[in-house]
Amino acid sequence: MILPLLSGVDDDSDETTARKARYRCGLVLVLGLVMLWGGSTDYVTQEDRLENAIEVEATIVETDIDRQTGDGTRYYPAIEFEYRYDGTTYSSSNLNPADSRSSHSTRSSAQSVVDQYPEGDTVTAYVPPSEPEGAFLEADRSSGPYLFLLGGVLTTGYGLVMLRRLWRNDEVSIQ
Repeated sequence: MILPLLSGVDDDSDETTARKARYRCGLVLVLGLVMLWGGSTDYVTQEDRLENAIEVEATIVETDIDRQTGDGTRYYPAIEFEYRYDGTTYSSSNLNPADSRSSHSTRSSAQSVVDQYPEGDTVTAYVPPSEPEGAFLEADRSSGPYLFLLGGVLTTGYGLVMLRRLWRNDEVSIQ
């Protein structure tokens, strides 16, 4: 709205091009901010769960590998376990304390994780007292939150560069 006035655009096709460029810029900025928000909330959740977790015994109930396709095939270890905490029996399938699941590019890589947890085995699980239904098996930090934060920073930075170029009315093709 203001950009066509500032740039002196008189032609409808130039106005349409500028409108599309603003739309793309807005989309990139929103995507970057959503990634930053998701990464930061996942990071805070992970840190809280690790800091306050209580060890309990758990039994592996079922294991499997989930396969998802889209931009390439990804494999996710699926390990369901049961445990008792504060007199109540719970079931969980969280491998790590982050909300994001760890994916693998090959089935054999995911299988190597599943093989560490044979069905019927007794293992140590970690229960966050604030959410006892959210126990996890591995008390290690997941890289998921960090990757989302990095992606958010890069995407938001690119969106800001696009915005600056639009604002300065550079003749840059945004595609």
